Amino acid sequence: LKPLPPSAVSWVGAQPGCCAMRRITNASAKYALVPQSDPAMSGNNSDDDMRIKAEAVVQRIEEDKSRLTTREKELQQEIRSFNELWQSRRQPLDEELEAVRKRMEELAAQMSRAREMLNPPEMPEAPGPKFLEWVDGMVFHVVCNLIVALNLAAMIFGPNFPGYVKTLKVCDNIFLVWYIF
Repeated sequence: LKPLPPSAVSWVGAQPGCCAMRRITNASAKYALVPQSDPAMSGNNSDDDMRIKAEAVVQRIEEDKSRLTTREKELQQEIRSFNELWQSRRQPLDEELEAVRKRMEELAAQMSRAREMLNPPEMPEAPGPKFLEWVDGMVFHVVCNLIVALNLAAMIFGPNFPGYVKTLKVCDNIFLVWYIF
């Protein structure tokens, strides 16, 4: 087969005083079955000639396909070789990266311990049994301060109210029990 011959180009609208347009049939196809001469002009093209040409085109396509399949396999093998080469070169870097990450984790743990040492907790843990931790709580401190304030008020204002002597003695005893506790 040859590229499109000039006979494959026909002129349409070639009338006097009219603009002619060119028509090209299957110009972009590499394996186009284009007759060497215009079949309308000559009657010597037979079915056998067309069949021979079609078989030649099929054979050429199969040869090209076979070459491309072989090239595809070669390229796949090159890619596998390339990946193996780079994998062997990458392995030491991966190992070093893992070691660096592990060391960074260790340093982060050491840093957190060092910061804890720089900023000790506000109040050390209270000595004594764990079941008495409530004594160190806010509620207990508020109750203690309230008892002290009531005791102070009873001592200051008690002498001014002689009618409440018995009540003040009971309050004094309650305050003493609290302080002993």
